[in-house]
Amino acid sequence: MAKLLSAPELPAKLALTRQVIEISEQISNFPRLSEALEQDLGQLEAAQRPAQWRALSVTGRLRFDFADAQSEDVTVEVEATAVVPLVCQRCLEPFEKRLEAGARLLLVQEADDPGREGFESWELEEDLLRPIDLVDELLVMAMPFAAKHAGDAGCGAVAEEAAAPEETVRPFADLKAQLEAARKPDEPE
Repeated sequence: MAKLLSAPELPAKLALTRQVIEISEQISNFPRLSEALEQDLGQLEAAQRPAQWRALSVTGRLRFDFADAQSEDVTVEVEATAVVPLVCQRCLEPFEKRLEAGARLLLVQEADDPGREGFESWELEEDLLRPIDLVDELLVMAMPFAAKHAGDAGCGAVAEEAAAPEETVRPFADLKAQLEAARKPDEPE
C-alpha cells in the first residue's frame, strides 16, 4: 500500500476504482509533519529529544469516490492518527500528543468552486495527486498552536505553581495611610 500512498495518480482514476488506501507508515515518510516536529523539538537540548521519533507510526485510511452519479467531482475521506512528541509551552519539557486528522474533501481545480454540502473543498495545484500529501498536510493542520500537557498532571510548570505559596499583591493596600501622611497639617479633612 505504500506505493499507492506515495505514487502520483489522477484523482478521477482513484475514484473510478473506489480506491481505499490503508495507511501504516513512519513519521519520516511525511515531510511536512517531520519538519514541523523537528522545529518544535529543536527547542530542547539534544539529550532531552525523544530518540527514534521519526520511526513512530502514522495510521489511517483514505477512501476515494465520486460525489455524484455523473462521475465529475472526486471526493476523498481521510482518517489519520499519529502519536507525536511535542514540547509543552508551559514547562518546556517533551511529551506525547495524539494527533487525529479527519476530513471529507471535495477535490477541486479552482478555489472558487462552490463545493458540495458535507465536503470541504480542497484545491489541487496539479492534475496528479499523491495521497500521502493530503494526509501530511492534514496532520500538520491538526498540530496545536501552543502544545501543552493534557490536564495538569504531567506538566512541571503547573506542579511548580501549585507548590509555590500564593502571594497576593495589593498595590493600594497602604494608599489611605500614604495619603493621610502626605496631607499638610493645615488642610481640612
